[in-house]
Amino acid sequence: MTPKRPKGAGAFPKPVESSAPKPSDPSELYAALDLGTNSCRMLIAQPKGNQFHVVDSFSKSVQLGAGLESTGRLSRGSMRRTVQALRICQQKLKRHKVRRMRLVATEAVGGQERARFHASGHAGDGASA
Repeated sequence: MTPKRPKGAGAFPKPVESSAPKPSDPSELYAALDLGTNSCRMLIAQPKGNQFHVVDSFSKSVQLGAGLESTGRLSRGSMRRTVQALRICQQKLKRHKVRRMRLVATEAVGGQERARFHASGHAGDGASA
């Protein structure tokens, strides 16, 4: 004997409200990126009343300043780690379509360009002392 189907079987299910947060409006998003001597950190947030709700974040140890004091130069490894971290940040900024951001970098990032400027008398020409 074949079992009877329950009443309403095969009917379309009722839609359920998603508990996932609604996508953020890009015009309301702000990002802050801090590239420091040791780490790269970024927050993407949306204003909620008089506070901010964090939508996405990133933090990675890049050790940009490793060996800088002894050699006066950024190492290839530290630059590679930093560029990889910045690429991840770029992907997140694009994914969320962030238009308002503040990007801050450590003294170590600009220090080499200024050193070349002082040694050569010209900004960014790559001349060495």
